[in-house]
Amino acid sequence: MALLSKEMLNFVYLQDLHGIRSLLRAGESPDAQDKDGRTAIMHAVLASQPNTQIIALLIEAGANVNVKDRGQQWAALAFASRDRSAAICDLLLKAGAEIDATDAFGNTALWRAVMANNEETAALLLLSGANPECKNNSGVTPRSLSETLGRKLPNVG
Repeated sequence: MALLSKEMLNFVYLQDLHGIRSLLRAGESPDAQDKDGRTAIMHAVLASQPNTQIIALLIEAGANVNVKDRGQQWAALAFASRDRSAAICDLLLKAGAEIDATDAFGNTALWRAVMANNEETAALLLLSGANPECKNNSGVTPRSLSETLGRKLPNVG
């Protein structure tokens, strides 16, 4: 496994497309990971103002959108579904993100979107084929979670 450089991390958070391109041209792997197993694409999703151009650039460079971090086994789609817009989730899905991938707790991206009350993202995930009946390690599905929280899953049918 290649180690994510401090330069790449800085360029991602500074949203420096030129700097990211130069590191990729110099041979830095788009799948390099930091000590927690997070890739540049995960950090781009987690940035306070995520930039879809950076995410697209990393995808074009061959970033694997399904890499999971070491701790809780989250992939970029899990972070995006919890924190970000449907547009970022759509970009990741079009790049091959596994829609029903689970983390260490058995939660899917849809489960994360429901928990975060992120209706737009939940609707996108459902339209893209997410399974609202995937049980996590505690037997809780996105559908049952939404009902417990007094919400309804978006009607996409």
